[in-house]
Amino acid sequence: MKNITVRELYYILDEIVLFDVREVEEYQKISIKESINIPVEKMIKNHLKILNRVNKVYLICLGNSRSARVAMFLNDLGYDVTYVKGGITEYKKHYTLVYNKKN
Repeated sequence: MKNITVRELYYILDEIVLFDVREVEEYQKISIKESINIPVEKMIKNHLKILNRVNKVYLICLGNSRSARVAMFLNDLGYDVTYVKGGITEYKKHYTLVYNKKN
């Protein structure tokens, strides 16, 4: 299981698919524009359908706990997974986020 910093993430956002595994309500309040919201339980339950065309999986949450949990689960299934260290909390210290986003 790999991780990257928010700085590393910032420079590859246009080249990857970033899944935000926070709950819908959290995501709608503040998020990274390029991210796709798939909450933890939905990602775990439906990973085959969601990830069928994704070669590398990038995950983010508020801090580390949820994205690391999903990353461990997917890694054990053989996916190439990377989670973002520090999550949204760290990202918003350095870069612009989208507020009040609708799914």
